[in-house]
Amino acid sequence: MQPDFGLSSETYHVHHESLAHLPQRDFSFIAEHLDCDAVVLLACEANQNEDCIIYLKQGVNLSQERLRTRFAFQTEGFFFNFFGSFIKKIRSRRQNFSSQNYRILLSDITANALERNIKTPETAYNWTSRRWKLDEDKRQERYSKLENSFKDSGYDFNFPMHIMLCRSMGVKDKLNQGHHRIMFCKIYNIDEVSTKFISSAYMPPVFQPFFKKFIEVTNYKQV
Repeated sequence: MQPDFGLSSETYHVHHESLAHLPQRDFSFIAEHLDCDAVVLLACEANQNEDCIIYLKQGVNLSQERLRTRFAFQTEGFFFNFFGSFIKKIRSRRQNFSSQNYRILLSDITANALERNIKTPETAYNWTSRRWKLDEDKRQERYSKLENSFKDSGYDFNFPMHIMLCRSMGVKDKLNQGHHRIMFCKIYNIDEVSTKFISSAYMPPVFQPFFKKFIEVTNYKQV
């Protein structure tokens, strides 16, 4: 019987070292139609809170440099999934993080429009919310600190970005944390980053075609 898991909207090009040590578990997950090399189930009750591989395409081995990977996750009830897809306060109550970090291509984020806003040197740390707003000196200080870190050490894989699976209307993956680091990755031509994946609400499948089309037509960016 096909398990009831949610699935990332995107396929990620994961470095083999991020997958080689993961256990493989049999959940009878059918994935041949997904056009990917592997499916990883994020930490949840079903896998004893440890990320695991639940599908590996026939003929694919974990020694090739990158594997086209989708990420699955355990879903909640209908009402949480539906309303949590729109309301941040609801989905923030139940969030599961991957137990591992994953090395992916920067283009997995940028080419698939996962950024919720595009940071530039002019807009970096320039939050409009009164709670987070910084004066110009503080803004420049934070910008310079991160810039110097990239100049001296490049991207630090020990501090992963966060991608929330199906964050936008429960159907589209979005970057949750890491927009400023992406800005500097672009500036310094860094093409690989580290990320954790987060799961929460997942739009019930019966409604997914409508909301996927809505996002496509309107170029909707949920914040």
